[in-house]
Amino acid sequence: MEDSVVTLSGAGHDLAAFGDPSDTETTGFSFKLGDLLSNHALSDFLTVEWSDGDRMLSIQTAADGYGKPMWHLTGETAYEITFDTSTSNPRDKEGNPLDLSAAIDTGTGLTFEFTTAPRPRIDFHASKIGGVVINDLQGANAGLSPDDLPATAVTNVSTVIDLELVFTEPMEKASVEDSVVTLSGAGHDDLVVKLSDLSSDLAVRWSDEDRVLSIQPTWHLMEGTAYEITFDTSTSNPRDKAGNPLDLSTAIDSGTSLTFTFTTSYPPVLAIEHEDVDAIDQALPFDEGSSVKINIFALDQDHSIEEDGSFKSASYGILAFEVSGLPDGLRFIDNHDGTALIIGQLDYDLVDPGQVNDYNVDVTVRDEFNGTDTQGFRLTVNDTDPPKEHRKVTVSIGVPEPLPGVAVDIPIGTEITVPMDVKFGVNISIETSEGQTISSRDFRSEDGLIEFSMPVDLQPNMVYRVIESYMGKAVPDTPFSLPTFDFELEDQVWDFTSGNGTGAIPYQVEVQASIADLLTLVVGDFASSARIHGILTDMVDLELESTKDIPADTPIQFGSGFTLDFSRDVKLIRAEIPTLSIDLDASTDGIDSDISKQLNEEVHLAIVIGDVENLDSYSFNLTYDSNSLESIDVERGGILGDSSLFIYQITPDAISINSSLTDQSDHDPPPEGILAHIGFRILDGETINLGIEDAIVFNSSRDINFHRTAFIERKYLINDIRRGMFNR
Repeated sequence: MEDSVVTLSGAGHDLAAFGDPSDTETTGFSFKLGDLLSNHALSDFLTVEWSDGDRMLSIQTAADGYGKPMWHLTGETAYEITFDTSTSNPRDKEGNPLDLSAAIDTGTGLTFEFTTAPRPRIDFHASKIGGVVINDLQGANAGLSPDDLPATAVTNVSTVIDLELVFTEPMEKASVEDSVVTLSGAGHDDLVVKLSDLSSDLAVRWSDEDRVLSIQPTWHLMEGTAYEITFDTSTSNPRDKAGNPLDLSTAIDSGTSLTFTFTTSYPPVLAIEHEDVDAIDQALPFDEGSSVKINIFALDQDHSIEEDGSFKSASYGILAFEVSGLPDGLRFIDNHDGTALIIGQLDYDLVDPGQVNDYNVDVTVRDEFNGTDTQGFRLTVNDTDPPKEHRKVTVSIGVPEPLPGVAVDIPIGTEITVPMDVKFGVNISIETSEGQTISSRDFRSEDGLIEFSMPVDLQPNMVYRVIESYMGKAVPDTPFSLPTFDFELEDQVWDFTSGNGTGAIPYQVEVQASIADLLTLVVGDFASSARIHGILTDMVDLELESTKDIPADTPIQFGSGFTLDFSRDVKLIRAEIPTLSIDLDASTDGIDSDISKQLNEEVHLAIVIGDVENLDSYSFNLTYDSNSLESIDVERGGILGDSSLFIYQITPDAISINSSLTDQSDHDPPPEGILAHIGFRILDGETINLGIEDAIVFNSSRDINFHRTAFIERKYLINDIRRGMFNR
């Protein structure tokens, strides 16, 4: 058998390794089996073995001491190998010649055709160092393959280094673990660690079904410094799960070691500011229910350093913030421009009565290269009672100057009725955190109730202060000079944080307050002790009874006081603005904003309102071009019912419409409907403009004063009005 000849033909193997001239075009080579048993050049690359009682002949690639093949074919390539016995006489141990008749018709050579499997490679376009792609295929790396190492050093790598190698095939982990990682650079001695070693200097993990190998030295590298990391497989035999060896031929010309050069980035710089302290590392004290606004700034040094080392101004690069430990009521807003806010109003009931809670808040900023800066601070929250919703109001008994006597005697037990007007009101003011008044309005009670609302536009993500100032008066409605009682309540002050938005946000201040359960006490020449349960009416009758005989023209002496219950509920809520639209074809469902008409044809449109609650009245102007349109009719829309007041006025280029519910109306308007039907005749033009201007919509709960909720302007088109569609 030793004189049998093996011939390998195909592309991709290194013929120079077997003594062939490097400039030859040879695509195959041959050898005798016996050559491999001598000092032939091939004997260092191929081995011949017999096994199974000399029944099996194996010709294999030689391997080094780590099992790595000394030579291999190219992956995904067609080859042909021939076993030729024409120069030998193969026979068994009994001397019988080898029979090849069942394999080939004639001859003495066996030919085997095969295609090699793909070999695993490292995808450097998917692989990263410190979160940065190794080969970005851009700039100097344009035109390279993802399997190629980059032409230049990787820059802006995180100081927390992590080498992430992405293989094209799932790898046999054990075959890689004897590889050695070396990290070298300024500020540290070289770190040399085998992946299989249990070391505090290196963390190794596999992921994505063993396609991704992450190698993380525990060094914290110096910022803005050049480093080099080497992944050396000379002491291992990396291969995929199918046994195919790792192919590094596209990354390096020869050898088994990959070297990555990189420069670390500068981490971002974080600053946290609050007006009440000089340094944010101090505790920030707040009461429950108080507003909080903490400003956060960060500078991305990698985008802010000039070539001479100086800083660019107002350059933030790509930064992202994270926060943890906030108490309820506060929220974190990343403005995506290198700034952020912690803003909101601390909830009540965060702290047990009489206690203090500390909240440790951590803020982290991360740049696009995974560089981070973290600062922490402490929020100290004190227990505070919330604004009182219900309270008892007391006017202490006072003794005024005696009243002049009357012209007749007043016997003991004489009963008289004294009407008493009881009124109260509130001033609602909304201020910025700097004390600038945004809106202020007074509300007065009717029959013991205040139930009003007022609109206000607030800027997004800002803290506002709401101040409620209440005052009241009890006035006897008699010709006698009886005393007037004034009472007032402690101002209610609370903070509100507006929501997200891109511009001014409409809000409604909803005010509900009442006085009830009046208890009066009169002592002296007249006495009374009376309780009136429930909400007070505007006029309260006090029943008085004389406690003695009072002669005519005798001064009358008495003292009086009272208590009453006061309750309040004030809310600042985001307003739902009604929508107004023009339906150019009222005969069809939905809103038609485009129609096709001829000259002299009529257009019957509807003004439609939506998203409105408790509609009470409205007014608007519908503008048009009287040279293009002629107004022919105006009718009520019906949303306020047939008994509502409906007034319109037609002027050149505008129709003014006003409508409101009347006192006799018991109509309950739906949340959407038609305000008016309007008809036009088309006189001229190819495109007609219609507009709603000066629109004011009032919302009411019948006995509540009107308030403005919307101003809306729209433009609509009537298209395809062509002169050629009729004969003039």
